[in-house]
Amino acid sequence: MDKHLIVALMCCLFVVGCKDDFKDPSIWNFKPCDPSKPVEFTDFTPKEGGVRTRMYITGSNFGTDESKIHVTIGGHKAPVIASDGSKIHCMLPARAYDGDIKVAIDDKDGNVVTEYTFEERFSYQSQVVVGTLLRNYNSQTGAAPFQDGAFADGAGVPASDWMVFDPKPDNGDKVIFTSNFSGGSEGIRMINLTKQEVKTIYAGSRSPKMQTFTFSADGDTLLITDDNGRGTKGDITMPNIHYLLRSEGFQKLRTYSYSSCTYGLVYMPDGTIFFATYPNASIMKLVRNSGVPIIDGSATVCFDFLRSAGRQVKMRRIRVENSFIYSAVTRVAFIKVNMILWLKCLTALHLWRDLHWPDRQRK
Repeated sequence: MDKHLIVALMCCLFVVGCKDDFKDPSIWNFKPCDPSKPVEFTDFTPKEGGVRTRMYITGSNFGTDESKIHVTIGGHKAPVIASDGSKIHCMLPARAYDGDIKVAIDDKDGNVVTEYTFEERFSYQSQVVVGTLLRNYNSQTGAAPFQDGAFADGAGVPASDWMVFDPKPDNGDKVIFTSNFSGGSEGIRMINLTKQEVKTIYAGSRSPKMQTFTFSADGDTLLITDDNGRGTKGDITMPNIHYLLRSEGFQKLRTYSYSSCTYGLVYMPDGTIFFATYPNASIMKLVRNSGVPIIDGSATVCFDFLRSAGRQVKMRRIRVENSFIYSAVTRVAFIKVNMILWLKCLTALHLWRDLHWPDRQRK
């Protein structure tokens, strides 16, 4: 085929592919609106979407000079891409939660000709965006150390065994508690997303097999489970749950209870604690027969997964929602246990719905 014909076809494809609802900007005759005529606003589309959604505002006498057209959505400036006089093409900005759409049209001298606010609001849809929160990595040495301080100053949390949002943060800050109980630099840290800083609140660990953690219902106590190696029900020779107090700045680790090895727990509003243990892959109810530390030798079993699975498994994460307990088990999919089957183990039917844990663990 003649090379000139190929080039011509490619040019045609380029023109067709780039053609949108507007003319080619390179040949556009940019004109502001006509101040002697009314500027009318008809509608906008789409009605909902997330950041970077293309929006089209229709009407008349907008002018074709996008520099004279100003659009804000939810109080944030929306980039105006083009206008053909009857349709404005703009892009939805981030965090436009309020959804109010305001348009201002200027004349050629930059004076405001008209301002208009649509009665109908745009429905902003938040989108899940995955990115790097903080990173401290030396490409030459390969080192990625834990480091407290501001994100901008190189703070780093290279590993995390567990994460929980703080239910009672100071000043309404968004704070994540994260743990690392093995591999060096063990401890519990606070990642303040509002202030963008990392702080170690407890250095070290009582056991290299400390597992998940959660807050008490009032948010003042942090309870940490421990795979203490005791695989017999009723074994009370080693701690299975530790705790830290907010009133002490989460600085002093104490023993909360003694029982068999524990991987996950839930704390009910009335103070009842259920925990997952290795023997027979059971969900247990902690019996409060004394003050803290609790010596739980009764080993009250609420659910025995081994009877269903026929194997020893580790239930590392348990979570309460509505009338069900959910548990993630090693090499086994999620199980859902109807709590009506073991109401004898419950002291209250009001379940805590705000038990935070990472979505990435829901497998």
